Amino acid sequence: MLIPWYLYEATGDLSFLSENYQAMKDYMAYVEREAVIDHIQGHPDLKDWHGYGDWLALDGSKDPFGNTPKELIGTAFHAHNADLLAQIAEVLDKPDDVPHWESLHTETRKAFQNRFLSPEGIPTGGTQTSCILALHFNLVTEAQRPGCVKELVRLIQAGGPKIGTGFVGTPYILQVLEDNGHLDLAYQLLEREEFPSWLFPVVHGATTIWERWDGWHTERGHQSKSMNSYNHYAYGAVGEWMVRSVAGITPEEPAYRVIRFKPRPGGSLLQAEASLELPGGRVAISWNKTDAGLQLDLQVPEGHTALLDLPGQDPETLQAGLHQRTV
Repeated sequence: MLIPWYLYEATGDLSFLSENYQAMKDYMAYVEREAVIDHIQGHPDLKDWHGYGDWLALDGSKDPFGNTPKELIGTAFHAHNADLLAQIAEVLDKPDDVPHWESLHTETRKAFQNRFLSPEGIPTGGTQTSCILALHFNLVTEAQRPGCVKELVRLIQAGGPKIGTGFVGTPYILQVLEDNGHLDLAYQLLEREEFPSWLFPVVHGATTIWERWDGWHTERGHQSKSMNSYNHYAYGAVGEWMVRSVAGITPEEPAYRVIRFKPRPGGSLLQAEASLELPGGRVAISWNKTDAGLQLDLQVPEGHTALLDLPGQDPETLQAGLHQRTV
């Protein structure tokens, strides 16, 4: 579900969805039949292997699978997949399928809340990733959200602030913090140089993303030779947040027909820029913080419109061309 949906969002090409829709349905039917009990994917009563968990998380686990319960991860993604399929069926004009996927999403979301969340919104597992998935996939009720956010912040601040997520939680952590009123904490994690952090490898000479936060450590040296890549994609997922929130380019509609410029300056950064080559031309943003305010250069290609979304201001519609201003 994820890759075809991301490709559709980026390009607007419906074939990514239409050509894979039957495979998506078959996959969900298989998961429901073989890997779900009472809407819990990876239920402990199932004897099969339950996945890699939050791979290589730093949450006190003695093995690479992390401490986030595998059934929590499986159920969160099962709910998310059902939600995506409801949207995909709607885009593909399959109205008879939409209620089925909406119902599956609703039932799985309720099962997640009943099994993994306290009334105050505290997830089982006691990990950053358990909070992140509950928040990012909107599996909490509105009454539970503040408690879940508070628990995530507490876990990050303990002995830090520092990141403790593995492959599952890392792609979403900064976006979740921003979306829930903690942009300052997101920047603290982004700019942290001590272990564990994105910049710890950089200050020690890395030129590519490591597979493990502790691929090399000042006290322990190199990690296990059997599994210790120094050129891996997973933690590089932070690049999406840097483009969308630090610089501020995100598609408001598929194929960037409408672009949202949403820069969220923070931390010690004084400038940022990003650009993307679209079939119709180049979309770009550059901003600088000065004594006069935030100086912006925005480029919108022909055939596209854009929204300028600045903190504390109503979004402004822009037409194609180059826009320069100080705010």
